[in-house]
Amino acid sequence: MQQYENLKYEVQEKGITITGVSSNKFSSLKIPEIINSKPVKKIGFRAFAGHNSEDSCNMMTSVELPYGLTEISGGAFAACVSLEKISLPPTIKKIEASAFYNCTNLREIEIPDSIQEISETAFENCMHLKGITLVTYDKTEKRNRLLSDLFSSSVNYEKKYPQITDKKFIYIPKDKNGLDASFINICNSEFSWKRYDSLFMNRISAFSKVKIALFRLGEPTELSEDAKNMYESYLNANCIEFIEHYVKTDNLEILMKFGNLGLINCYNINDLIITAQITGSNNALLYLVSYKYKKLNDQM
Repeated sequence: MQQYENLKYEVQEKGITITGVSSNKFSSLKIPEIINSKPVKKIGFRAFAGHNSEDSCNMMTSVELPYGLTEISGGAFAACVSLEKISLPPTIKKIEASAFYNCTNLREIEIPDSIQEISETAFENCMHLKGITLVTYDKTEKRNRLLSDLFSSSVNYEKKYPQITDKKFIYIPKDKNGLDASFINICNSEFSWKRYDSLFMNRISAFSKVKIALFRLGEPTELSEDAKNMYESYLNANCIEFIEHYVKTDNLEILMKFGNLGLINCYNINDLIITAQITGSNNALLYLVSYKYKKLNDQM
């Protein structure tokens, strides 16, 4: 095993594999694109996993991964409990099992369209992560860069990333282990909203279904008429029960989504206000009173 500054690494046939750090006295980390004239291709097994030894990275809040990186091995960032956000380079192809296991503060992750495989357990127990942002890069520019790398006589990754042409946030419901595995799977290779919508009838919790329906109706990209009717029917069939739950739990974020879709109306608003008063849900109460006088006065 060799060392470059604070990084431990091994030289493999295809390039450098980062295996860990020599000291954990840091909060942010930038991994170089090349080490000793060789490209950094892989983050090794449990390379930065948080634990109680000197090479633990459980204090790391941010990490910058290099252009040219293709793989994040199993458990590479497991238990990096301070890590909040990570963006992956447009060369990444594979994220293995438990790569971000128990990253309990991870709230945002951007995954480029180069991805080919994401393990179902890659984000296990990431309970603050609401979903995945898929990033699309300019295909012509990216292809030209990769061809240039392939045929160049020397390794040179000192370049800017290709231009981003699209970013889309994909809400992914959670189960007891974190992000639902079936929804993780469709972020591999070529994502499509049709595949996303087809998962709605899977065996997922009622409240996960509510959040999926609210998300898709609020962000109706490529939403077919059949899918729209499916989501609307589900919400309408259980509307009062769901809204009352979010009033009682004082969940203003979800209540506002119901309001934006017109599902809070003159027929249920007064009962919801009474529920908010009884349960002491102050944020919900303020929202409902304001909603009533701004949007429903003319209908009552």
